[in-house]
Amino acid sequence: MSEGNFHDVDSSVKPTQAAINLRASGGIEAVSELLNTQAIKAYANLPLDPATLKGQIDGKLGLDIFLGAGASGDDTVVRLNANVTNLSADKFVGREKLDNANMSIAVDRTGLRAVGQGRLFGGAATLDFRKPASGPGEAAINVTLDDQARAKQGWSMSGVSGVVTARITSALPAERGKAQVEFDLTKASLDGVLPGVVKPAGRAAKVAMAITSGEQSTLLDQIVVDAGAIQARGSAELGPDNNVIAAKFPQLKASPGDDMHVEAQKGDDGLKLTVRGTAIDARPFLKYVMQTGEGAHEGSPPDFDLDLKTALLTGNNKQAISNPELRLARHGGLIRQFALTGKLGRETLTGSIGRAEAGPPRINITSTDAGSLIGFLDLYKRMEGGTLNAQMLVGERRVDGFIGIQNFMLRDEPAVRRLVTEGAFRGTGKEATFDPTLVTFDRLQFMFSRSGSRLELRDGTMSGQQIGLTVDGWMDFVSDKVSLNGTFVPAFTVNNFFSKIPVFGLFMGGSNEGLFGVNYGITGSMASPTLNVNPLSAIAPGFLRKIFGTDGVAGQAGAGGAAAPHQQPAFSPER
Repeated sequence: MSEGNFHDVDSSVKPTQAAINLRASGGIEAVSELLNTQAIKAYANLPLDPATLKGQIDGKLGLDIFLGAGASGDDTVVRLNANVTNLSADKFVGREKLDNANMSIAVDRTGLRAVGQGRLFGGAATLDFRKPASGPGEAAINVTLDDQARAKQGWSMSGVSGVVTARITSALPAERGKAQVEFDLTKASLDGVLPGVVKPAGRAAKVAMAITSGEQSTLLDQIVVDAGAIQARGSAELGPDNNVIAAKFPQLKASPGDDMHVEAQKGDDGLKLTVRGTAIDARPFLKYVMQTGEGAHEGSPPDFDLDLKTALLTGNNKQAISNPELRLARHGGLIRQFALTGKLGRETLTGSIGRAEAGPPRINITSTDAGSLIGFLDLYKRMEGGTLNAQMLVGERRVDGFIGIQNFMLRDEPAVRRLVTEGAFRGTGKEATFDPTLVTFDRLQFMFSRSGSRLELRDGTMSGQQIGLTVDGWMDFVSDKVSLNGTFVPAFTVNNFFSKIPVFGLFMGGSNEGLFGVNYGITGSMASPTLNVNPLSAIAPGFLRKIFGTDGVAGQAGAGGAAAPHQQPAFSPER
């Protein structure tokens, strides 16, 4: 301390008003200890523990006091006007240390004000402390965290990328473990934080909550999520590993039309989720599942137990399931419980699980309106009616199954129209005797395997009184690629008759291929695929159609480049 002076205004006036002024420079530790001495700390009331501080200070320190008869300590005022450089403070926020901070500090009769910048949680932070002379104050900290800073703190969250700004406020003197936190996610992009939650960078999004940290858990109260269509209000309790112990959201919206509430409770077999509502939009979740698939996630998926009931579950293509009830439990990477009921219009939808002694569980799904169910899932939107029976073996990273559909129609399907008008009848002098815009089929069946976002189809056949098809190939929902090939057979019932005759049948390619068939291939983007037809195969018997295959269809692969080898089905459907 230097440049000290003492001054009284008028010693003839009792009590006498006086002032002590001096310059203070050096270690912040010494100054903070001085301000926390028994004689001064009642007036300085610093909000930080001097033992945790390091840094350099330079500024002016003053005391306004009264002397003589009638003087009262209540009239004493501490004044400080200083700059602090290279400041660090241990356990500044929770266990986190403040580093490399520069601050301006002002203390007078109105209270304390300190502002500055530093490093906190591995990111740039701005600091603003305000405490009036009487009453509680407030500390406000703004921290900017990019992907690297969050990764360094172990806060990397799947589906969040870009810059996140956090504003932390707490009372002064600080209440241990209590703070208000608001996250500004405007500059960040969200994709997969929750199933179907997608937000591009630049779109406004905020999450606010009150945090109370305890020895064994952390309470998140007054949670408010405001991210456009995504809205939530509720509370949650986190364990030492930041996993959810319990959560309750009386209001939760993932889409504008949602009206639901969700409760979660940690159990011995994972997280138990209870979902109730009057309306839930399933499209974001369905899009997430179709684009990623189980195989797209690293590590073992978490165990859960889902109990869902709602009045209306909305899907794609204006399809909805009324009064659905779903029970789904996944433990140890495998589905252990599955039960589904609901209505597609007036038609039924049911799902169940088969118990097997060994191997993955068998999931069974049936519906008396296959077209509506497939449209709901956004797999195909030109099918009408039909009875569906699906059987699936669901493993930890793979699904193998069989799908059969009976008695359905295809309306305005461009591929069928082109096959009929340009394929099998080209050059034969024959004309189609039916309307290709509405074609009736007796059955459709195929084997499939799903791994990640790739769906492989095998041994597919579709037949009716008018035409028949075979199909094999694959679809990739992430790369938006499709590669399907097969044989188209007009007048299927009559044409296939020849394959039933001995000797003729040996040359027709089996009971699912006829004499007057053409090879076709569907390739390119799933949104706008290209249909290729080989008219040369129209007059070739079954065994020659393999030679005149559509160029580039059978050998094409997805984004990886190489064609996938043929795999024997791991699933044999019940007939």
